[in-house]
Amino acid sequence: MSYSFYKVVYLCGINKKQKSLKMKRAVNIAFEKEIVISSIKVALVVGLILNLINQGENLINLDFKHLNLLKFFVTFSVPYLVSTYASVKVKLEENID
Repeated sequence: MSYSFYKVVYLCGINKKQKSLKMKRAVNIAFEKEIVISSIKVALVVGLILNLINQGENLINLDFKHLNLLKFFVTFSVPYLVSTYASVKVKLEENID
């Protein structure tokens, strides 16, 4: 086998280690206090607006019997996750430069 094959295999091994370290850093960043608080704020505002759009009639009439709780909580969790992802991505890119 050629030298370049071994070089590629070697570099792929380093790449896996780097990806693992980057993932660990991303998880640590995601749990930083400022990011968690910011993501919660975004989730509350955006989640409330989306829930009012999707299930507003039930919420306004306080008709909890017909309220879809799964939709209710997922509607809050999605903005939280998107906000957290965006914050982590920005912080990771800042550290590269």
